[in-house]
Amino acid sequence: MVLCSTAQAQYFQHTYGNDNLEDVLTDALTPQAGTAGYFMTGVTNPVNLPGELVIVRTDLNGNVGCANCYNRRMPIILPGIINTTLEVNAAKCKERSPADPNLAGVIAVVGGWANNTAGTSGIFYTDFAPAGGMNAGPFNISVAGYNLQLGNIAKGTGDVLYITGTASSGSTRNVFVVKFDMATYTVVWGQVYDILPVLPNRANEDGYDVVEDASTPGTIYVVGRIDDDKNPRNYDGFILPINATTGVPANADIYGTAAQEYLSSINPSASTPVGYVIGGLSEDASTKTNDMWALKIDATNAVIWNTKRDYNNVLTKNTEKPMDIIERRNTLRQYEYYQIGQTNGSIYGGMDMIVYKLDNNGANVATGQFTYQGAGSDWGGAIDFANPATNGLAIFGSHEYTGTEIREFWLVRAYYNGVTACNYDRRNLATAQSGPPYLTSLSVSQTGSFSVSNLTSALPSVNDNDDEICYVLNVAIGSNARTAPTENNTGVLISPNPMGHNSAAATVTLEAATDEQATVTIYDVLGKQYYINNFMLKNGKNSLSLDLSGAGMAPGIYSVRISGEATNKTIVLLIK
Repeated sequence: MVLCSTAQAQYFQHTYGNDNLEDVLTDALTPQAGTAGYFMTGVTNPVNLPGELVIVRTDLNGNVGCANCYNRRMPIILPGIINTTLEVNAAKCKERSPADPNLAGVIAVVGGWANNTAGTSGIFYTDFAPAGGMNAGPFNISVAGYNLQLGNIAKGTGDVLYITGTASSGSTRNVFVVKFDMATYTVVWGQVYDILPVLPNRANEDGYDVVEDASTPGTIYVVGRIDDDKNPRNYDGFILPINATTGVPANADIYGTAAQEYLSSINPSASTPVGYVIGGLSEDASTKTNDMWALKIDATNAVIWNTKRDYNNVLTKNTEKPMDIIERRNTLRQYEYYQIGQTNGSIYGGMDMIVYKLDNNGANVATGQFTYQGAGSDWGGAIDFANPATNGLAIFGSHEYTGTEIREFWLVRAYYNGVTACNYDRRNLATAQSGPPYLTSLSVSQTGSFSVSNLTSALPSVNDNDDEICYVLNVAIGSNARTAPTENNTGVLISPNPMGHNSAAATVTLEAATDEQATVTIYDVLGKQYYINNFMLKNGKNSLSLDLSGAGMAPGIYSVRISGEATNKTIVLLIK
């Protein structure tokens, strides 16, 4: 492994781009082999030229000045009698096989392209050697009769990549998935899936993300959006299991309400029970604004917890857009979640990048709302662990300069409690609510035959500009430790206890060491959540009234947890 920096961790913010271009970050990761640092990919739009692919690789401190670090852009070209330069409009990246010495440091990139003259669109695959040159490709991946729009990609078992997105034919949109062999650059299988409209008016779908089964490599899961064609303001989220060997789909589970929802990201969850953590968007029916939504399902698709929350800024209505969600096992061997996106109602004013931090049950963590401010509008793109993971988060987005249309890649290195070198805010999240419920299960049909053909690319050109906004070696209030203080169950009671299963109320009495907001949650022994609400604690004795009229708790044993910045208490509740 080539190290291009000192071993001491830095917390910083960098931007990458060119002042004559508009750069839009679409994906990023922390490679585990090759140059220690960060890899970003996206799109740049040169003046009067089609969009080009951009790749950036930095060292651990965000610099591009070391060996095997670079900031480059390149066009993607359709060969023919007259070569056609395609409009690159999306890009996603994965590390191929860190454990394989022949592939150490090789990054796979899948992009989206459009031929604006012909009115066609598709996807391409290429991969890059550690020094930044193309290792293979680009290869065009296509299916007859459809235009393709890239959603996301996932690494599979072996040297395999899963690709999902939207396949369009006329006015109809369906989900596509391709299983691509990166060793032979061939399609193992590829299918277009139609979620059949058993519900009234349901026809169009979009695939947003894909993941391979967390416990066995026999199934992949796709998440996305299914529309109501008769009511453009009503769409829902779906989870679609597919056999990873054959491409044959199971039924799709639909989640939603009468408003707008979709599921945008999915990743494996190792917390018990093993399953998947999923991020998405949910509209608030009263304000018509969008909130960040997160849920966890187990390996049988049963919901473990399901919550959503608005951005906490009481001065304005705000709409959020989710992009990515990841799981971390912290220093207390507890699991926690980080969801990235952006809000148009930032406490700084305008559009800014945000990260929400949740606990193992999807509940709010004290001061778990992180806002990162640039000079203009800013977007969240992807989130990953730093290198090494004990050093916190790598947060990737787009940074726009005030009064211009110039956007650049933006990398923020932060502690796990959200603290970074500059331009950030931490505060409590808005009150969590129950997420959109499960609606139904729908059958799915499949069609299509995918093929691979060659594209070409011109030599990459330098995209220069690595601008350091700020950096520090450490911040006094930064912490990469646990989610909450060590648990202390003294000084807390719940009454009545035992409690009748038809009882509608309970009271929690506890001593608090300081004034703070705390979250009360109730779970059963399997981790299913029955109650969640936020309370303001005062220094000293507190009495919290819990309305359990809609909790639906059957007779059994439950855990009541009270969690805040300085409070972490759990007490057992018996329902008779």
